[in-house]
Amino acid sequence: MPPKLSQPSMFSLHDKVDAFDLDAWWFGGITGQEGDTYSVYFPTTNDVCKYPLQRLRRHLEFVNGQWVPSTTRQR
Repeated sequence: MPPKLSQPSMFSLHDKVDAFDLDAWWFGGITGQEGDTYSVYFPTTNDVCKYPLQRLRRHLEFVNGQWVPSTTRQR
């Protein structure tokens, strides 16, 4: 189970995030913002969906048995 993280008050363009949808966390990147709603691009499905800030978290990766923060921006 990933560790509990403090919730950021905002995200920036191209930040790597996990979006909570359909009872799971999905990896994506921020592509836009309108108020407290963010557009997230999902590279595995090539979809863009909108989410409120409360359903987003900074992306984590499971490396060598530990959850570690991903680099902040997508390349």
